[in-house]
Amino acid sequence: MAVEVSECKVTAIDIDANALSIAKENAVRQGVADRIEFICTDLRKSDWSGCFSMILSNPPYIKSADIQKIMPEVRNHEPGKALDGGVTGLDFYRAIIPMAIDRLEENGFLILEIGHDQADEVTALLDNFSCYRNVEVIQDYSGYDRVVKAQKTNG
Repeated sequence: MAVEVSECKVTAIDIDANALSIAKENAVRQGVADRIEFICTDLRKSDWSGCFSMILSNPPYIKSADIQKIMPEVRNHEPGKALDGGVTGLDFYRAIIPMAIDRLEENGFLILEIGHDQADEVTALLDNFSCYRNVEVIQDYSGYDRVVKAQKTNG
């Protein structure tokens, strides 16, 4: 996002220090590190604050029982905590959706990567909060549901 939108300031949050280190290296290579704050924390357990126009997340969304079934090139090279979304795969969404309400500015967007079969469940979680409008499911290039986008409104 920092590369695409030159005036944007980014807060990058990840639970994995190694992932943040790689992100920092990429930011330096792209010439945008001066506009990115890197924070190592667990979004679900830590108090992170700010007022954001957009919150984008590629959370862990694979069901715990399905981790061993995914492609070895993913399973063997990604930390388990980057993949494991809990028993239903929805743990992160249940945490971030209500937390984002107080952190998104009016008309701000919550954009979440999802598993190909999670669109209905994630949109249902968003529907529990009247402030989320314009909920949209976006497909990837293969035609699979891949992203859910919602806009926060106060009215």
